Amino acid sequence: MMWVLIIGGGVLLLLGALALWAVYLWRRGEELWSEVTKLGRQAVQLALLAEKIQTVPDQTDLEALRRRTSAGRRQP
Repeated sequence: MMWVLIIGGGVLLLLGALALWAVYLWRRGEELWSEVTKLGRQAVQLALLAEKIQTVPDQTDLEALRRRTSAGRRQP
């Protein structure tokens, strides 16, 4: 009869450990999900900023750049 109490106590300890482990994993999952959503928001912000980048300069920008670079050169 003593062996039933020993095994029963071991099972209760095991169940308690499993419950604590489940709570630990749940909290880690919440933290991970929070970081993933934060990363998603930052990715959206980065995409919005990348859309504002002009890949082809305007003609007025090219003219201004040519004037600035030629103004610093010495004419022989």
